[in-house]
Amino acid sequence: MKRSSLLALKIRKDPMAKSGRDLFDDYIKLQWPQEVKAAGVKKRDGSAYVPVKRNVSLLREDVNALDEAVRLWSNEDAEGSSPGYDAIVEQAGVEFTWEYALIDPGRPWADDVPPRTRARIEQYLGKDVEALRRRERERRQRIEAIREDLRAGRRTRMKLPWE
Repeated sequence: MKRSSLLALKIRKDPMAKSGRDLFDDYIKLQWPQEVKAAGVKKRDGSAYVPVKRNVSLLREDVNALDEAVRLWSNEDAEGSSPGYDAIVEQAGVEFTWEYALIDPGRPWADDVPPRTRARIEQYLGKDVEALRRRERERRQRIEAIREDLRAGRRTRMKLPWE
């Protein structure tokens, strides 16, 4: 059974459960701007960049963020980036963009994204996502090398200040 079918069953059983569509809307409006700020993204003047509804239509209260994202990516010129997007990718990484959050397979709304929208975003983010995966792979390899060095006695465990 697909995850979306399980979610639909859960929603029918629990009318208080939120759909993936509503979960993405909550995430975009309540968490995402703070995550971007916490990542340290700066504007040209050096002040913190925080996405606001004036510049990011997904944040507007009169729209559902998932519906708006699908609408935006249905436009012919969807691949045109904005200064905010460029700043986020350059300073924090593609994983802090709403586009990446939308298609992240580990998110509860992943099955609610139409295949055409997902494909367009994946194609657009391709090189940035590949760079992210490469960094994550290199990080895992470094961690594993340190673990192996510790096990083999080639590296001593770091002493913590209270030890």
